[in-house]
Amino acid sequence: MNKVLFETGYMVDIRGIMLTVLSYGGLLLFYLKIKSNAKIEKRENVASLFTVVAKGVLVMSVIGLVSLIKEYKDVVITYKNGNYVEIEGTVENYSTVKDDIEYFTVDGVDFRCSEGEVFGYAKLKKNKIIISGRHLRIRYIPLKHENVIVYIEQMMPEEWETD
Repeated sequence: MNKVLFETGYMVDIRGIMLTVLSYGGLLLFYLKIKSNAKIEKRENVASLFTVVAKGVLVMSVIGLVSLIKEYKDVVITYKNGNYVEIEGTVENYSTVKDDIEYFTVDGVDFRCSEGEVFGYAKLKKNKIIISGRHLRIRYIPLKHENVIVYIEQMMPEEWETD
């Protein structure tokens, strides 16, 4: 019996959205505090500075959202439409860099997985999925810069299966 170890989903990591909301809330509170306590000429200078900072945060948020939507389309929608490559083989050439990035090869295909993945497989410090010598079936989306893993299944040797 095989065991599914990872499959991408539709959910987005809510931490980024919450960080954006908290950033805007903090900027708004800062602005209101300055507006109520500052002298008129200082208030205008601070308000101008605040406006520039708020516009910068807004632009960065929009860029981040557009990037997130593009990655969702490129990875999740592509996978759900069945447009992926499936391979099966043993994990070889496994190595890590500072426990943040995993490098390995399966069936001649190279993978690089980091903690920063949103929709694809991300290296998990507490749950070790990728282990040298483990026999896996992997589905991935080949993108320009990397192969994004969307599904990992551990293949059990025939002698482990019971009828």
